[in-house]
Amino acid sequence: MAKFDEMSPTAIRGTRVILSNGDEVAKVSDGKTHPCWHCEDGTDWADFFFEAFLCSEECLSEKTKEYGECLEKLEDHVGYDGSFGGHYSHPLTEAE
Repeated sequence: MAKFDEMSPTAIRGTRVILSNGDEVAKVSDGKTHPCWHCEDGTDWADFFFEAFLCSEECLSEKTKEYGECLEKLEDHVGYDGSFGGHYSHPLTEAE
């Protein structure tokens, strides 16, 4: 899969790109690179949701998948209901 630099070769710092799945990334520097959170290749693109450096849609997709798996484990372990409001159902309070 193409890296964000290949998808937007003329992008300058501050360029924002909305991907086909609705995720938004931005070029955050000109020339200075940081390790991609997934593959560790150098990149100056960052994802808005994770607030992390990611170099391609493929790497973003992998981190999104990992995030979903973590939420499933959290749900299985503590009864997380999937919302971002911090609502947890505790097994002892549910039985009452």
